Amino acid sequence: MTVRCPHCGSTNTHQSSSITTTTAGAGAIGGIATAVSKTLGKGIPAGGAVQFAAGIIISSIFSGLAGTLLGAKVGSELERSMPPKHHCNQCGHSFTSMKQLS
Repeated sequence: MTVRCPHCGSTNTHQSSSITTTTAGAGAIGGIATAVSKTLGKGIPAGGAVQFAAGIIISSIFSGLAGTLLGAKVGSELERSMPPKHHCNQCGHSFTSMKQLS
């Protein structure tokens, strides 16, 4: 089904996934913050500053990735329960598509 912009009539539109993007970003930030706070809570080991820094970086990467995946899944489920939001590439108008009766 071709979606037309109600503002300019263009068919040059795309479906927005802003909720998924937002929740994935929030999940990444949450995952990284959790990893850093847990690592800092243990304290810096004596003579192991380089290993400590590497541990923070590695755990932040994996925790951020896990948070991103979880956030994207939650956002995807939220978007499935809402009417699709579209964005017109021609005029920049955002709108919710309505099912057309035929």
